[in-house]
Amino acid sequence: MPKKTRSQVSEELGAGSCGSQPDIISLFKEELQTLSHALTGKLNLLEAAIQEVREGQTDIVRSLSFLDEKFEELKVTTRRLEKDNEELKAKNKSLDNQVCDLHHKVHDLDQYHRRINLELAGIPESREESPLVLALKVAQCVAPSLKESDIDIAHRLGAPRAGADRRPRSIIVRFNSRRARNAVYDGRKKLKNVTTRDIGVHGNANKFYVNENLTSVTRELLGIVNVERKKAGFKFVWTVNGKIFVRKDEKEPAIIIHTKDDIKKLK
Repeated sequence: MPKKTRSQVSEELGAGSCGSQPDIISLFKEELQTLSHALTGKLNLLEAAIQEVREGQTDIVRSLSFLDEKFEELKVTTRRLEKDNEELKAKNKSLDNQVCDLHHKVHDLDQYHRRINLELAGIPESREESPLVLALKVAQCVAPSLKESDIDIAHRLGAPRAGADRRPRSIIVRFNSRRARNAVYDGRKKLKNVTTRDIGVHGNANKFYVNENLTSVTRELLGIVNVERKKAGFKFVWTVNGKIFVRKDEKEPAIIIHTKDDIKKLK
């Protein structure tokens, strides 16, 4: 007897025929086998997908392990660089201090070489002048016992001024001894009422001044201090051996200004 198909069995069942039991069992077996094959295929696909995920996870774990190793290496390198950086900062600070110290030493040496010099400011220029004679006349107004032999050299500072700036150049005077130099500088108050006419300069009777021969650094600082001390109500400013002093009035003690930071003392 030929085997009935699932559609034939379904038609018989639909027509009210109960069909034979073997046919129904056979049909169920076929259905189960078909489902089993289908499930097996899907399970195989799922297992393959899971295996891919596992392999992917393994790759991720390997990557994370690699990154962790590199991160540890990076931390070690960073710590080493930070240490090197701190050492370089310390060396740089030390070098900065050494350079600053050398600048101070060079400045002090420069000022030391100027220790027997003075500058005469405000004396008009003329072609017939002798700076040495002018310097000697100024010196003798203060210390009459001084002689030409006490002066080593005297000359105008820098090139002649051109254009609208007709201010006379200062005369720099180098003495042969600290004694002669100090005699003139310490006695400069005696020149309060002395004018350029009194030292043989023709023309207007102008005031002139005796100043120390300062380094460019100190000269610049003195200019700033002079402006600020006026704002702060300080009456006096002067220099001694290249050092700047200010005083509020006759009763107040003198304040020494070494650097620009010291100007805060005037506030």
